[in-house]
Amino acid sequence: MTLPELRGITPRELVGALERDGFRLVTIVGSHHVFVGAAGRKVVVAFHSRGATFPPGTLHAILKRTGWEMTDLVRLGLLRRRSERPDDGQKAA
Repeated sequence: MTLPELRGITPRELVGALERDGFRLVTIVGSHHVFVGAAGRKVVVAFHSRGATFPPGTLHAILKRTGWEMTDLVRLGLLRRRSERPDDGQKAA
């Protein structure tokens, strides 16, 4: 999984994806929201400041706990398919 494509994800976006995938909120301890998935996977999402994004290492660790693959990230709206990405102005020869 390459992190540059995933930068800029907020806790709110991640929680939405977790809920769409069947994770449910089981407890809140301070700013940490604990979610559990159907397979028993436990994921902790920290909410600090509104609109803040996750540092790359934190986001990678959270996504690793979910067990999601790239296809899941596309399905859940966290990552766009290559064909849906905006053109950066470079044309293939």
